[in-house]
Amino acid sequence: MGATTRNGNVRLIFLSAMVMKIGMPTEPTEESTEEYVKDHEKWKKANRLAMLLIQRSMTKTVRGGIPECVTTKDYFAAIHEKFKESGTAQTGSLLTSLTNMKYDGAGSVREHILKMGIANKLGDLVVPLNNQLLVHMTLNSLSSKYEQLKISYNTQKEKWTINDLISMCPRGTENE
Repeated sequence: MGATTRNGNVRLIFLSAMVMKIGMPTEPTEESTEEYVKDHEKWKKANRLAMLLIQRSMTKTVRGGIPECVTTKDYFAAIHEKFKESGTAQTGSLLTSLTNMKYDGAGSVREHILKMGIANKLGDLVVPLNNQLLVHMTLNSLSSKYEQLKISYNTQKEKWTINDLISMCPRGTENE
């Protein structure tokens, strides 16, 4: 079964890539050359096989939720549209995680600050967080054991970056 599945996957990838790279050619006309007609027939066969292989690799439930398409390229686009992740759901989840993060004393403070780096993922989702806001959120997520660090930040004229904050945190683990 492994070799058949692997060969089937290789064939699927090859056919899909070929069909998508070439794109759907125009229908042959009476003026079309014999070579063009043959190439068009090869493309149609490759497209049909790629579509069948893709559809056979899905469950009936999944397959039934995807609209019929003429080309493999359109079919992949329909699959992508059907199953793309909701950016708003992911944004909400990341913001909730970020605002609920609290340093619990397990591991080092530096590791905790690095975990707060999920803010970078928000930037990828077009919800960039200002560096100063992230520094404040990070400082607020620290326990009262780090009150001196918070006071130091608040009394400084210059603003810190996350990297500055990391460099000011002691190395080590819980007993820093």
